Amino acid sequence: MSENRRNSFSRVDEAALREIGRPLRVTVYLAPEDPRLTDFEQNILRKLRRTLPHLEVDYSAGSRTGSSGSRTGNSSGGQFEAPQAQTVGKTLLISDPRTNSLIVSGPPDSIQRVSDLVREMDRRPDQVHINAVIAQMAIGD
Repeated sequence: MSENRRNSFSRVDEAALREIGRPLRVTVYLAPEDPRLTDFEQNILRKLRRTLPHLEVDYSAGSRTGSSGSRTGNSSGGQFEAPQAQTVGKTLLISDPRTNSLIVSGPPDSIQRVSDLVREMDRRPDQVHINAVIAQMAIGD
């Protein structure tokens, strides 16, 4: 019988995440009413909390409870924070909240691993396209 890993990262990804020697801080820029937040919490943060015992979550767009039980919010008064860098092994990760980008520099296998993680974590929300035409006509001359 095989182990059910549906609610876990792959073993390779878990091993890479465990190499992070210090607490990992995740800043979430989603409003509490955004349905993507619930999806992110259930599908990503739950997995991260099982893998990383020192995970810190900062909800910058609202006031939710972080991993420590205290309410956290955006301490910069609505402004995004400066880019942050983290080195894991031989891989440098730089996150820039202002542009919602992640810069990865390191060996090709590490870049591929991070790319796979981002692809798994970064889901596009369902979208609706609404097209409307509003016109006014006058009958006369």
